[in-house]
Amino acid sequence: MPFSQTRLLVVDLRRACTCLLLLPSLAWAQDATLATPPGPPDALTAQLVEIRTLATGGQRAAALERYDQLLLAHPDNGDVLLARGRTHAWEGNHAQAEADLLAVLQRSPRYADAWSALGDLYWWSDRPQQAAQAYGHWIELQPEQPTAWIARG
Repeated sequence: MPFSQTRLLVVDLRRACTCLLLLPSLAWAQDATLATPPGPPDALTAQLVEIRTLATGGQRAAALERYDQLLLAHPDNGDVLLARGRTHAWEGNHAQAEADLLAVLQRSPRYADAWSALGDLYWWSDRPQQAAQAYGHWIELQPEQPTAWIARG
């Protein structure tokens, strides 16, 4: 298999693994050292799950509107900002995605998932050097995470 096809397969596999890992715990911690509390999801987490379903189901414009509404009510919530940044990245709105993701990391530099999302954004926007650096931060925070090593290549 040619290198370009192999790289695409690895990236697709990484995305699939990331989605599977993230869906059960959308109440992401602001810091890698925090854990999601047990029990039923709170109202915000339930909304994030619902909006992410819109985004991954191809209704990204509707998802972005809902994220904007949530940010009005929760302006300092890094999880909402991260989710909006990822959705902007999927839509190819690279400048807006980068602004959202960098804002999350400015407030929470140890938020591993934000580094992962930033690496993806840089990879998708043809900035492989910056992607490798972002993935490197992710590896520093979660060296046991195989998808981080796969992403960096």
